[in-house]
Amino acid sequence: MDKKDLIQKEINVLISLYKSRKYKVTIEKIKILSKEFKNVAFLFNLMGMAQINLNEYENSIFSFKKALEIDAYFAEAYNNLATSYINLGEFQKAIDKLKLAIDIKPEYSNAYNNLASAYSDLGDYENALISFNKVLKINPKYPKIEENIIKMLTFYTPKNYKLNEITQLDYLIKKIKLNHGKKEILDEDVIKIYKEADRLVSNKLDNLKYDFSQIWRRNDTDLNCTRHFTIFRNFNVIPEYCFSCFKVQIEMSSITALFKLFLVFNDLNLNNNKSRKCLIELRNIGKGTYKGIIYCTGYEEAKSIFKLISDTLKSQIKDKGLNLELRRGCTEFGLAYPDYKDLNKPPEDFMKYNENWKDKENVIDKNYPKKNRINQRNLNDTLSQISLNDFLVMKNWIMYAKKIGDENYKKFDENIVISEYIEKELASNLISRISEFNKNKTSS
Repeated sequence: MDKKDLIQKEINVLISLYKSRKYKVTIEKIKILSKEFKNVAFLFNLMGMAQINLNEYENSIFSFKKALEIDAYFAEAYNNLATSYINLGEFQKAIDKLKLAIDIKPEYSNAYNNLASAYSDLGDYENALISFNKVLKINPKYPKIEENIIKMLTFYTPKNYKLNEITQLDYLIKKIKLNHGKKEILDEDVIKIYKEADRLVSNKLDNLKYDFSQIWRRNDTDLNCTRHFTIFRNFNVIPEYCFSCFKVQIEMSSITALFKLFLVFNDLNLNNNKSRKCLIELRNIGKGTYKGIIYCTGYEEAKSIFKLISDTLKSQIKDKGLNLELRRGCTEFGLAYPDYKDLNKPPEDFMKYNENWKDKENVIDKNYPKKNRINQRNLNDTLSQISLNDFLVMKNWIMYAKKIGDENYKKFDENIVISEYIEKELASNLISRISEFNKNKTSS
């Protein structure tokens, strides 16, 4: 067997190991093999990819640079090098490398997608959308490309709204007037808004799967919940940050009331524009069906907001099943540590953070992408307009209402077809969701 055949055989083995997620074994074998085959750029590129999967970003940069020393026209190595820079929060470096990858390989959809991500993290949403649009043109079936565009349009409208069909539809939907003043919101007010959006979108995005169930009105603070849950799931400890997380939770008895809460939340004027969301309850561990949540920093702020909005919500929504309560952190935390969620005592007696848990947090943070860990990304407030994202989530709300037996869904779309997403999400807890709905309906 000649040298060329030998290295190809070894590469095939390495690829198999990599695909089997045996990253450490892949790296060790490449280190040995590269001593004999010093000028095979692919080896160093593959080693860098394995190191990314192990969160060894600094090491991966060294590997990708080695690959590029051997082959200066290795577009994939430039793209992968940029991925490492993105994870380290070095977004401009990532952009520079991605432009080199695209110069070498002009129709490189992966590079354009990463370029959009880097621009977005820098807060350059115009160029991010232009890059996403390039991905869409090159490969309309690129994973999550439509989803990424729709999500970005919740907080940014491009200068050229005619970039693609998605941006055009979003632009038209955003022109729908939502103002309702401070008076009672009537059923026909929210029905009209939904039907107007439905008319605009009708038959244009039939093949789009949009598997989301929450509508956010965010501020520019990243709550970093993914990081916190990573710590909780790995060590069953509650992160320190989450001890100051309190929520005002609102429950309702109908899909119509949830639409009304969307309007209230859209106009709600709170200090620091506190993040808030409307949602349908899909979790097995969750109670209720239709909810709204306002995220607060500290118990006193939560109490203040509770008092501020209580009468407003009751006068504007007029839902007999409307109920407000104060909560602490996430449901999962309270199930693991019942004392954490107990607010029926003086604040000074609330459960305190266990300082011994800090070591557990440090273990996760050591390997957690730096851009998420230290929140280097630039974030925008969500726009106070109905967006394409909002409409698509509302469709999922109506499907949910139909599935759990809330006849109010017929006011919005009596012929709506339930998606695979809603069927799947309710597959294991439909009976409990129906029970929760009926319980709330009866009590109201």
